[in-house]
Amino acid sequence: MAPAAKDRRYGIAGTTWLATRTVSPPNTGSTAPDRTPSRKDFGLLFPSENAQGAMVVIAPDGSIEAMTGGRGDRTAADIDRAYMIERQPGSLIKPVLVYAPALELYGYSAASLVEDEPKSFGDYTPRNSDDKYYGKVTLRTAVTKSLNIPAVSVLADIGIPSAVMFAEQLGISFEGEKLGLPLALGGFTHGVS
Repeated sequence: MAPAAKDRRYGIAGTTWLATRTVSPPNTGSTAPDRTPSRKDFGLLFPSENAQGAMVVIAPDGSIEAMTGGRGDRTAADIDRAYMIERQPGSLIKPVLVYAPALELYGYSAASLVEDEPKSFGDYTPRNSDDKYYGKVTLRTAVTKSLNIPAVSVLADIGIPSAVMFAEQLGISFEGEKLGLPLALGGFTHGVS
């Protein structure tokens, strides 16, 4: 039985529309494009021929609806940037590694107050990305503004071993990583995929 095909239009940057033909492999319901869009599809949005990217579309039930990683013609030996490349998670790791275990295991709440002021943790001195500091803030504000000092402070308070154990239970590997406070800000040695 041949896969079912559909045509869809996707809005890009609010002004350009990209039409792709999607193919659903039998019994999966996936709607991943049957080709990776090229530069001509995107006009000037990606002015470099070497630009690459990755995207995973998650359905409301948590299943993967579509996945692509890279562009151009593909061979079996190509790297799929959606799942084969380890990257620094950056601030995306804060909710998983820092705030979730603090909330679930250590009695923190969204209203808990944490300091957001320049501070050193031994020989580690993180900064907020915009060099702005807000004094006492709630955990909710720290997450919303993606503040670095509160994330490192909370990780120091709950302890790196318990935060790592919590994240490992969610499938994040720390094998070969240097376990220290920079993990709160996504400072991984090898990254995650």
